[in-house]
Amino acid sequence: MHVLLGVPAHVPEDLVSSLQELARPEVAERMTTLTAQGTMPGTGLTMRSEKLIEAYGLAALGRRQEIGDPRAIIDTVDRRMADEDWFVTALWQPQYLHDV
Repeated sequence: MHVLLGVPAHVPEDLVSSLQELARPEVAERMTTLTAQGTMPGTGLTMRSEKLIEAYGLAALGRRQEIGDPRAIIDTVDRRMADEDWFVTALWQPQYLHDV
């Protein structure tokens, strides 16, 4: 399983095409939330996502991951996509959300 942090397609790729760019002030300011919806504690997705948030200095900027379940990720993404929010979420591959 591959673990990724993703942003929706309506976030301009010229502003966010890598994890490093999430730390840019002009990007962080546009984010609706600094919380990424995660899954249950102790899962590979949760642990790997938390490591990505730390490794790229995103935790120091206030970004964190909320514990939930796979359904919470899908519900959160669906709601935020409908509102055209700028946000980051943990994703795994394969996962249909890569296509939205």
